[in-house]
Amino acid sequence: GGFFNSEKLEILPIQYAPVPTETTTFPPLGVFAKADVAANELLMQIPPSAYIEVWGGKLVDDESWDVYYHNMCLLSKKLETEMHLGDESLYAPYIRFLNKQAKGQIPATWSNDARDILRELLPEEIDGLSNGVDWIDDHFKGSCISPFDAFQEHIVALVKQRCYDDALIPLWDMVNHANGPHINTNTTSWYDNGGIKVWASQLIREGEEVFA
Repeated sequence: GGFFNSEKLEILPIQYAPVPTETTTFPPLGVFAKADVAANELLMQIPPSAYIEVWGGKLVDDESWDVYYHNMCLLSKKLETEMHLGDESLYAPYIRFLNKQAKGQIPATWSNDARDILRELLPEEIDGLSNGVDWIDDHFKGSCISPFDAFQEHIVALVKQRCYDDALIPLWDMVNHANGPHINTNTTSWYDNGGIKVWASQLIREGEEVFA
């Protein structure tokens, strides 16, 4: 089974991000300590049965970006199926959370006018990859998703924002990212048979956010 250290942790809106104007969306959330968490204390364990994943059908990772986008397409299609199932999905609580995520959180889903401004600032390719503006157009529209389906585009964006390799991992994906000394967690591999275990890498004081 899974574990979430509810005695020490809580999920709260983060104060450093803009609040969505849509009444149907959640504000940006994070995981916070509601009491001091000791170094090496277990924060959560998510079993593989809770993942939305495509391990059975994915291509073996050969460090090719084509393989990466192929597997991401598979995961997007699986998420779309679960989103359409809604409350009948095995992952219903997580699906309800994802259904309330605001659209347009990453540049690839912005309006053409907004993306044109970014295109003037960015090279067409970075190390042979599409820039952060056009990757959905270049690798998904017309092959993985319809060029005209805004819902499918939103699903691809959600997968890009929240996936770990070939899996979406509820709860763990609510831990926001940071850099350097702000990272205060360690984890096992999410491929382990028992799932991902997350523990504090240092003392986390009451009120501090948990970062990956």
